[in-house]
Amino acid sequence: MLSRVFLGTAVLLAGCGKTLSTPVNTRTAAGPEDTFACVKKQLGALGYRQTSSDGTEYRVAATKIDAKSRRSDTQFRR
Repeated sequence: MLSRVFLGTAVLLAGCGKTLSTPVNTRTAAGPEDTFACVKKQLGALGYRQTSSDGTEYRVAATKIDAKSRRSDTQFRR
């Protein structure tokens, strides 16, 4: 019975895939420079710490440490 539900869901999603997806050639109002500056500005507000930045390729890498997560391995405990 459960396999029929999964099969029906897969068929529905495959049929609706064209209507739910966005076209590849969609343009936004903001350019890459504006988006890059906005992302860099909001990193601190979201609790992330920037680890690297590439201004020519508009790439930012950031990390966020979750103090609430639990790990059984004590090597990675903060």
